[in-house]
Amino acid sequence: MILDESRDIFIVSESWLTEVNQKCITSEIRSSLGGYNFFSCPRTGRKGGGVAAFALGALDVKVKVTKPYKSFECLDLTVKTGSIVLRLVVMYRPPKLCTVSVFFEEFSELLETLIPAEGRLFICGDVNFHVDDVENRDAQRLLDLIHSLGLVQHMQVATHQKGHTLDLVITRAFDPYPMNIAVDNTLPSDHSLIKFSVDVTRPAYKRTVREVRDVKSIDADALSSYFSDNLFPSVGGMSSDEAAVSYNSHLETMLDTLAPARTKIIINDNGYRMLTLPRSYSPWWMK
Repeated sequence: MILDESRDIFIVSESWLTEVNQKCITSEIRSSLGGYNFFSCPRTGRKGGGVAAFALGALDVKVKVTKPYKSFECLDLTVKTGSIVLRLVVMYRPPKLCTVSVFFEEFSELLETLIPAEGRLFICGDVNFHVDDVENRDAQRLLDLIHSLGLVQHMQVATHQKGHTLDLVITRAFDPYPMNIAVDNTLPSDHSLIKFSVDVTRPAYKRTVREVRDVKSIDADALSSYFSDNLFPSVGGMSSDEAAVSYNSHLETMLDTLAPARTKIIINDNGYRMLTLPRSYSPWWMK
């Protein structure tokens, strides 16, 4: 799905990655999603939880070191594209990990560090509060906190199969708002997939010059003949180093003869995926 719709960033709240399984799963992810970098903050000590993000390889993404919080999990990223800096914070609050008072204390502390930070701020994730419920005191307290700090919560529709809004997209009030916000309920999950776009220019296309050889076209009989006639010249009187140099030289000559090098120019956006048409907006997904 990420590749089909050419999404630039895809974030996951509750990835279920742990310190034990992350290495194996991350390897599989990278092999199947060529052209994307993967960032993860796995849960420690027990299953579930964890937050993660995929980002297009052409984006300059750095992980910010944050203090460990008791009441929620957090992945703090800076994303640079051209002259634009985005601050993307992915979070997940387990509903029964800590008391609500601890969460508000820690979340307030996090917000106070993020508000003056460089770049356009995006805080995305599952907070496990029904912010659509005006009778829910904790949810209204969260919205009051967000508003009091000059932030805006953009999700106004249900993001959970039971009809509540648990997954949030938060920005500063004076930053450009996310565009084309929509929810997608086609995935096999009790939470909706949230899609939105950010008005930034995508990274410039890369023009890569590579030297390639068509080794698959080498004729087997010609290769065998070359080995017999040329590969093993007399090495009498040569030192081991001189013999190795001679061997390598003959291998290079063989390649130049049977599979000459040629220059290939590749124009792409991430080193892997060929471009079709340029896009003005950078679409994001959040799960």
